[in-house]
Amino acid sequence: MKTRNLIVVPFATLLLGGCMSAPPRWEPTQLVSRTEAAPLELVLQGGTALSDTERSRLQRFYNDYRATPGDRLVISHAAPRRMAALDVAEWLGQRGLPVSIKADPLLPADSLHLGLWHSEIVLPECGQWQGAGQPDYRNQPWPDFGCSVNRNLGLMIADPADLATPNRLGHGDAELAAKAISRYRSFHDDSASSTSPISINLGGSEAGQ
Repeated sequence: MKTRNLIVVPFATLLLGGCMSAPPRWEPTQLVSRTEAAPLELVLQGGTALSDTERSRLQRFYNDYRATPGDRLVISHAAPRRMAALDVAEWLGQRGLPVSIKADPLLPADSLHLGLWHSEIVLPECGQWQGAGQPDYRNQPWPDFGCSVNRNLGLMIADPADLATPNRLGHGDAELAAKAISRYRSFHDDSASSTSPISINLGGSEAGQ
């Protein structure tokens, strides 16, 4: 009878352990940016240079545009309208709006298209923390582990486009780096020139004077 009880107890423990199913495991959450075309666009048709009518329409486009973080203006032009595209890019650049230019062979020969692309952060949806707190001997992360951290980080990103391509170094960054190196070198040169060797008198003729 005692032997039978010893066999039944481990078997019952095994059945109860099988009923405690582990919660689903999720992959680590990552932030992503989504870029899509915005409804604001301008199509110009004319000669190689911008006409007065096109400039007026470009001015209205500029007046209606409200820049938001993650916006990107793109000029698509046919080959004959490259000079007009450069003119539009210069006009917008003078007003603080950077524009990228690309040739589009599918456009009509007299067309120039100014489009707005908007990027935004896709925030992860963090679920609820549920499940039993039994020990996990496989050492796997629980569902939504680190999800709230990445969600808060996504809310703090100013420009969503930085997730795709970070900003390049400009002339200002190079000047700051050169000044920092110059100050570092001058500081060490001044420290070396102002430092004199330490002499210790251990006795001798000078000690008796």
